[in-house]
Amino acid sequence: MANGLLGAMGAWAAQSQGTPATKGMLNAKGRNRHFILAAPPCSPTLLFLTASRDAKARDYGGIRGAYALLAVSGEPGVGKTLAVQAFARSLDPRSIVTVPLSAPPQSLRAFLRALVLALGEHPAWTTAELLAQIHAIVTPWREAGKLLLVTIDEAQDLPQEVLAGLRSLLATPLGEPLPLRILLVGTGSLPAHLRSQAMEPIAQRVSLRVRLYGFTRSESAEFLLGLGDFTPEAQELLFQRSRAIPRILAALARLSLRAAEQHQGAVSVDDVQGAVEEFDLR
Repeated sequence: MANGLLGAMGAWAAQSQGTPATKGMLNAKGRNRHFILAAPPCSPTLLFLTASRDAKARDYGGIRGAYALLAVSGEPGVGKTLAVQAFARSLDPRSIVTVPLSAPPQSLRAFLRALVLALGEHPAWTTAELLAQIHAIVTPWREAGKLLLVTIDEAQDLPQEVLAGLRSLLATPLGEPLPLRILLVGTGSLPAHLRSQAMEPIAQRVSLRVRLYGFTRSESAEFLLGLGDFTPEAQELLFQRSRAIPRILAALARLSLRAAEQHQGAVSVDDVQGAVEEFDLR
């Protein structure tokens, strides 16, 4: 069994050609928690990313099937994009070529053109020609031990045409699997989007679904401890008002610390309440 979200993603990315799964891409503390170091302008901030309870508990042996789609979802600010970027950076570029798409393409043709351009080729004109071009590029990669990994952010906004067209990228017309993996990253509405009746054929090809949640109470306290001095009451209020979402918690913590500079003491409940009002969190 792969250990946690990132181990599962590494095994999933390597499933088709025996490429060793990524190991130790990040320092892990505890059984299923991973620490990713981000660097905002002020100072490094430690973000904790926790996979869903269901994802933790499942047997990841099933991800070695023929279908090569992964769906990662969670609320905005929970750290989905950061986790995927760190995962992609950990891969060996000599064996796994990563193509990140930060905005969802609005047509299948636009999606295929973006892939061809990212692979350094001049794109053909029609959708059918583009698809054949991509097949011709990546098919020889299997013998060379190479893999194409495509990550699509904001995937909940992908049109049905594009999602349905992903099937044609995963295998040749004869049904032979291609050395290609597609990682869909989206908000909490992504699973529902994939469960719609029209998307059933593509949903059946999703070999791994992961949902990211915010901090636990103890993770929130540990995160705040790394930023400054907060009273226990202030920590609890920050945890509640941020809904444990890392991005919101970090913003409120910075505003609270700025307010605490006025009285040169630990961040208090009043400081947090002022930060909430300034952040306009309702």
